[in-house]
Amino acid sequence: MEGTWNCLSMPRALTDATSDLAAGRITRETWTSHIAARKPYRLMPKERQDAEGHQRMMCPVEAGKVQCPLKPRSLGRGIQLPLVDPQVSPTGIVKVCRQRAITLAPEEGAKHWQALDYGDEHWQKIYFRLRNSVEGFNGFVKSPLAEVIESSRSRPLRGIAAQTILLVFQIAHANRRKTTR
Repeated sequence: MEGTWNCLSMPRALTDATSDLAAGRITRETWTSHIAARKPYRLMPKERQDAEGHQRMMCPVEAGKVQCPLKPRSLGRGIQLPLVDPQVSPTGIVKVCRQRAITLAPEEGAKHWQALDYGDEHWQKIYFRLRNSVEGFNGFVKSPLAEVIESSRSRPLRGIAAQTILLVFQIAHANRRKTTR
């Protein structure tokens, strides 16, 4: 979910935090607290990736992050640990709940993997800094005092291919001007 593997029995409010924020059902502060509350439910790496990209991941119960009735030895470890309410699927208990760890192939979730935990404080700091620099550069290249890339009149050739090539040169020129300032 949103860049990482989590326990399937994570509370619905935490699972739906981002969609609830987008729909206006929760505030940004609530969203931030829900994102932070997801951490104990994350599957934890048990070993490093092998040469082919496969990785062993532990159930959060095995990592000592949550308690679960499906794994009775985890119960009573402390009141500070969240208690999972497992939702058994129609096909039975999922593999990660039956075992201590599972192996994930590189194809499983690679498209959505993120180095940083989506939405947490560190992610927000990096994301918004990068976003600000990208938006700032977009404003620079669109400016009438710079490259004016919004106006196709600054590229007097016809055809999408010719326009694209000239646009690439304009952006490269803007990059060079930005770095030599």
